[in-house]
This record gives sequence, C-alpha cells and structure tokens, in this order.
Amino acid sequence: MTLAACDAIPLLRFVDKGLNDQDLVSLVGSHTIGTSVCQFFKDRLYNFNTTTGNGVDPSIDPAFIPQLQALCPQNGDASWRVALDTSTPTPSTPLS
Repeated sequence: MTLAACDAIPLLRFVDKGLNDQDLVSLVGSHTIGTSVCQFFKDRLYNFNTTTGNGVDPSIDPAFIPQLQALCPQNGDASWRVALDTSTPTPSTPLS
C-alpha cells in the first residue's frame, strides 16, 4: 500500500460514520488525530482521583494501561507525543 493510500484510511473511517471532509477539518481543529502529549492524560494513568484513592482512571481499557504507562512514565517527559489509536494503520505500520 502506498503512503497516499495509508493517509486516506483515517478519512475513510470518517466517511463510514457519515462525516465528510468539512466535518473532518472542523473536528481536527487544534487536535492531532490519534496522538496526544503525555501531559494531557498522564494524571489519568497515575493520579486519577477515585473513591479508593489515587490511581488509574477506571474508564481506560485495562489492557492499554501498561502500554500507556511505558510510553508516559510517571516522572517522564510530559511533552512526549504518543499514539492513542492502536488500530489505525500508519505509514510505518504494516497492513495485514
């Protein structure tokens, strides 16, 4: 698959949901599709306030927690950008 074809896959997912390219531009705004910097979710990995004390946000998939914690260590660089969408292929992700 070519790089251009890989770039089209996220747009096709929007089309599948009944959205068009104008919707995509509106939603993207100041966001980066599928990635975030650690500072925006790190507290949900280590310091989420629950009734049982500080810990992991229970709404995050428990299978995804170790991967996120490895990418965003508690005392690591909060500006590190990580992929949050593990299912969308990227140009460096082989397609099966």
